Amino acid sequence: MIKDQNIVCLGNTTWFGDYQKSTVQLLSRIGQNNKILYVDYAFTFKDLILGILGKNNAPVKRILGLQKRWEVIEQSEAGKVVKLTLPPVIPYNHFKNNFLFRQILKLNSRIIAWSIKRAMNQLQMDKVISITSFMPFYGLFLKGKLNEKLNVYYCYDPIDGKRNGPRGLVYETEFIKDIDAVIVTSDYLAEQKKLANPNIFVVKNGVDYKMFRDAVAGKKKSENPKIVCYTGSIDQRFETEMVEFCIKNSPEYQFIFVGPVRNKSALEKISTYPNVQIKPPVPIEDIPMIMFNSHVGIIPYTRTHLNKNVYPLKINEYLAVGTPIVMTDFAKLPEFDNLVSVAVNQVTFLEKIKHEIESDTSEKQLERIRFASNNSWDNRAECFSNVLESLLVKKNLK
Repeated sequence: MIKDQNIVCLGNTTWFGDYQKSTVQLLSRIGQNNKILYVDYAFTFKDLILGILGKNNAPVKRILGLQKRWEVIEQSEAGKVVKLTLPPVIPYNHFKNNFLFRQILKLNSRIIAWSIKRAMNQLQMDKVISITSFMPFYGLFLKGKLNEKLNVYYCYDPIDGKRNGPRGLVYETEFIKDIDAVIVTSDYLAEQKKLANPNIFVVKNGVDYKMFRDAVAGKKKSENPKIVCYTGSIDQRFETEMVEFCIKNSPEYQFIFVGPVRNKSALEKISTYPNVQIKPPVPIEDIPMIMFNSHVGIIPYTRTHLNKNVYPLKINEYLAVGTPIVMTDFAKLPEFDNLVSVAVNQVTFLEKIKHEIESDTSEKQLERIRFASNNSWDNRAECFSNVLESLLVKKNLK
């Protein structure tokens, strides 16, 4: 593990939230021996107005500078993680004109760079390792502006064309073509990104193994009714017809869905059945027991080009509590071949759900748990740290 380094991470999400974030999991651990400045999601003027009106959770006082912009999240004797809240920026996604789009990004980036450098000065951080976490739009214009000795892009998802259009991939490619390295979360993503930058490293998603095991220690699963569980967003990736088929044809099972709903048509189709429960997002610490009390966990993702890149966080979480998994063949994940059932259509998806429920044993549960222990975030953070260390050695900066 690297030690005594100054790291600035430009985040695409807020640090806190109601779901697991790989960037947060990794930096929490790397920050035990290094000083980390995490630049929180850049709230826009629209976010600020909605926050003032009480319609979102935007930290209004910090955004306006009425409260200290940075706060210590975690610290130890050797290091700490500091979260920085930026001033408001201009929303840019709705600009169709490419010239205006780029100019707004440049303007926002100046504001962001000024705020980061001010915080770096206050925290006595210099010659930093810069990590851009799935935010190539600002990463492109911040490149070389932070006196960074290492510039790394952390890509944990494919760029979604629905939100950013073709510009997303264009800006990402422009950003990564001459930086030091790209760290991705799946082998398929690695194949895609190496076309722009050959210096690719794969660090797959993990699980907070200790939290999941501690949460279910000594607990006993209820045998009836048999529960089929899905945790996560019901969105465009959700295979609605397949899930509805399973619900309709297995009334003896209780289907529980926990998480945000972004696909309203999917909700309308599945929520009418009496054996379905739709629950809102819950605190992260509640997820282990939900998964543990289920008799099978499902990952019903659509088979699309984008989903080929996905290494789902929930796969190791289900395994960590011993729960069997059935998923579609949305991506190639060969390391799970002997642990997870993969279905190619709705009929086999239901068949595999029934098979996993009926054939589960304590021996299989222990095997899943043992496998997940090797995929802990502690192990992933060590891998991520080793990548950074190897890059520093390569540049004679260690």
